[in-house]
Amino acid sequence: MNLYFTNRLEYLILELAKKISMKTSDPFKPDTVIVQSNGMKQWVSMRLAEVLEVSANIDYRFPNEYLHSVINEKYPDFKLENHFDIEILKFHIMKILPEFLEKKEFEIIRNYIRSGNEELKLFQLSEKIAHTFDQYLLYRGKMIEKWTGEEFKSDDWQPILFRELVRRLGENHRS
Repeated sequence: MNLYFTNRLEYLILELAKKISMKTSDPFKPDTVIVQSNGMKQWVSMRLAEVLEVSANIDYRFPNEYLHSVINEKYPDFKLENHFDIEILKFHIMKILPEFLEKKEFEIIRNYIRSGNEELKLFQLSEKIAHTFDQYLLYRGKMIEKWTGEEFKSDDWQPILFRELVRRLGENHRS
């Protein structure tokens, strides 16, 4: 794995193009490029096509997907649970949130959900929370570690909800 840092995407594209064009190993094995979004994937693909005149056999991966594949490849006996995947997590949150709405820490959530069209708001909010927790797991590992510590106490709804998710789903998440 090669990591390159710069605040100029043009330099990164040129470096990536150089690496891809110098490839001497199996031409049928795709190069893996980690991207943050579909938009970035499109941009990188188009810029590589401009620089190299063709952009093919590149496996674009999102960080979570790549991390899971590396862990599963290197440690086949260890299975990273997918309970904390956004698409699964949102349904766990949908199930848990109604159980917590009467707690004082969840007053703001309760007021939002009960202001009309409760089912739709519960679904949409659960999806947003799952997305936020996913970002926390990826970028705020120290905060997650603090939240799940035995000594941690909070009056905020986010750590309370996250601790409940960990209690129900287990601690096998990427953080």
